Amino acid sequence: MNSPLYLIKQTAISNIKTNPEIFWDAIKSNPLSADAPFAFLKEDFKEKTQFYFDFEFSMDGYKNPEQSDFDNTVRLYKALRDVPRNVLFSESFLFSFLFNYGYSYFHWRWIPVYKDEANRALSHILFLRNSRRAITVNAIGHLLFRAFMLIDDDLEGTQKYALLKKAYKYRNCFTVDYYSYADNKKVYRAFVKCVIAQGEKGRPLINSQVQKLCSHLSMIQGVSLCETLDENEIFALLTEYADTL
Repeated sequence: MNSPLYLIKQTAISNIKTNPEIFWDAIKSNPLSADAPFAFLKEDFKEKTQFYFDFEFSMDGYKNPEQSDFDNTVRLYKALRDVPRNVLFSESFLFSFLFNYGYSYFHWRWIPVYKDEANRALSHILFLRNSRRAITVNAIGHLLFRAFMLIDDDLEGTQKYALLKKAYKYRNCFTVDYYSYADNKKVYRAFVKCVIAQGEKGRPLINSQVQKLCSHLSMIQGVSLCETLDENEIFALLTEYADTL
C-alpha cells in the first residue's frame, strides 16, 4: 500500500551532524522504531511530502546481507527512477526515504558492518563528505547511482539488468564509483565492462589491480581522450592495459 514520504527537516539533519554518536547509539538501541533515534531533538523533525511509495527492501533468503544488493538496486530503480534527479539525489530525500521505508533494512545491512564506528556509519545515512561523492557512499544513493549507470531500459525484460547483475559478481569494479570521472556514463560503463571481461576470461582482477586500472583511467581522462572516444573505444583502451596486469 502506498504511504507518504515524510521528509526529515534540514534543521534536524544539521543537529544530527553535530551529535553523531548520540544519533548512532540511538539507532543501535532502537531496532524497531525509526522515530526513536530522533528523540533527542527538541524540534519537530519531519514534514509530509507529496511523494507516496509502495516499497519494501528485500531481506529474505540471503546467506549474508551483501547478497541482497542487486535485488535492492533493481527495486529502488523501479520505485524511484521517475523522481526528479535533483530531488532524488539530495541528502534530505535519501535520508528520509531510508528512515521511512528502510529502517529495518539499514539495521540488517549496515549495523553488523560498522557497529561502534559512528562517523563511518553515518556516512551511509548523511552526506558527511563532498556531496557528489557522498551519494556513492550513501546506503541508498550508491545503489541508485549504479542503477542509473548500468541498467539499460532500451533492452527487453531481464536483459536490461544483465550488466548490473554481472557487475555485482565482480563487485570490485565499483571501486570506480569514488572517482569524479565516474559521473561520465560512458566512462563508468567502459570501466565496469572491462573488469567484468577480465573475470569472464578467467583472470578476475584483485583489488590492487583494479586500483591500477583506475589510475590508468585517470591518465586517459587527464589527457582528455575520453571526451572524443565512445564507450567501446574507452573499453578497448582499458582492456589493452588490463591484459598486462
